[in-house]
Amino acid sequence: MWSIRRRVIRMVMEASRDSLPKEFGAFLRAEKKVIYEIAILPGTIQGDSHTIFQIYNKPIDFSMVGSIHSHPSGVISPSD
Repeated sequence: MWSIRRRVIRMVMEASRDSLPKEFGAFLRAEKKVIYEIAILPGTIQGDSHTIFQIYNKPIDFSMVGSIHSHPSGVISPSD
C-alpha cells in the first residue's frame, strides 16, 4: 500500500491555490512506497485547463513515481 506525507498534500494544495486560475502540475517522489516530495520540472507550462511537462527536462530519477495536477475548473473527475 502507498502512502503520502501530509506535508506533501499541504504543499500541493498551497501550490494549486497559488497557481489559480491556472492548473498546477508536478512529479511525485517516493521511497519505500511513501511519497515524500514533489518535483517541479523546469519549463513546465501551466494553462487554464492543462499542464505541459517538458519531459526532456526530467532527470533520470527512479524515485519519481508519478505526477499530480490540479483541476482549477472544479471538475472532480479523474483525468484521462
